[in-house]
Amino acid sequence: MNNRYQHFLLPLGVIVGGGWIVRLCDSWLKGNWVATLLALLILAVQFIFGLRLNGHKKRNDAWFKKLIISFVLLILVLLRLNIAMPSIVTTILYWLALDGFAQSLLVVYLGWLFFD
Repeated sequence: MNNRYQHFLLPLGVIVGGGWIVRLCDSWLKGNWVATLLALLILAVQFIFGLRLNGHKKRNDAWFKKLIISFVLLILVLLRLNIAMPSIVTTILYWLALDGFAQSLLVVYLGWLFFD
């Protein structure tokens, strides 16, 4: 049952728990900074969901891959927060069709890949 729990129920728990946390923060917190907090919170839940999809016990120590993943995730966070980015980055993301929903899927994929 323990392996089944980790494989099926833990990612589902991240989805439900993350949804509740985002909903509660959206309804309870007020101010100009709430939109920024919600964007960061949604990105964090997506990344954690990707981490939970990877059920491997052994963690990989490939530091260069983790550095690249962290850099790409930083770019996605800056884009989500509408912080100025060089036009080459937005052009590359446009040509790769990585905007909106695809960026959210990319965050989940990066979370899965981080410990793969």
